[in-house]
Amino acid sequence: DRSHHGHHVAMPCFVAGATLLLSRRRSHRCLRSEANDAQIKEPQLDPSNASAPASSEYPEERWLMIYLVSAAYVVWTMCKVNMSVAILPMTQQYGWNPAQVGQIQSALFWGYAASQIPGGFLATQYGGKRVLLGAAFAWSAMTALAPLAAASSTDALLLSRVLVGLGEGLAPPAGARIIATWVPEAERSRAVAIFGSGSKTGNIVALLVAPQIITAYGWPAVFYSFGL
Repeated sequence: DRSHHGHHVAMPCFVAGATLLLSRRRSHRCLRSEANDAQIKEPQLDPSNASAPASSEYPEERWLMIYLVSAAYVVWTMCKVNMSVAILPMTQQYGWNPAQVGQIQSALFWGYAASQIPGGFLATQYGGKRVLLGAAFAWSAMTALAPLAAASSTDALLLSRVLVGLGEGLAPPAGARIIATWVPEAERSRAVAIFGSGSKTGNIVALLVAPQIITAYGWPAVFYSFGL
């Protein structure tokens, strides 16, 4: 249903893009106030005062950042659990056996486990916002391509799910880096709780909404609507 799909907003890309835009806005303010700054770069913790990162003077922007990342976490987990619902009609259509179903269900976690540690290095090197932006594009694109991959072959679907997992595995270390560089020590537990609430909300929303989408528009619509 092309008209239905056209109504969906590119939520992961919007959230991550707004996060990066917010970072640039804050950085320009810092340039105006610090004549010695020659580059726009992500705020760094002062080792002598870890409880007061550079962003602490902009609390409104800091908490907007936290809630935007939490929204990205909602979409992240929606794209993770959508297969749990869609696998039932997909199995009926393609005639997969239990072993194939197990492989498909677990494929995302192969990539998810593999990208956790590299994600930490990338977030430290390039900043949490940039890594989260790239991760959101990756998991969204691969989620939307799942119906095409499934129609091609089971192996193609497995590969697409592994790639979804590779993108999603970057989200936790990126979020941790954002907290470390944007949130004062006294407020970090609250920020972690907000991120955690976002991920659990995504599970709830996906498991409630996906069956309704499948009933109305068919199982491919779940991947199109969650990924675009």
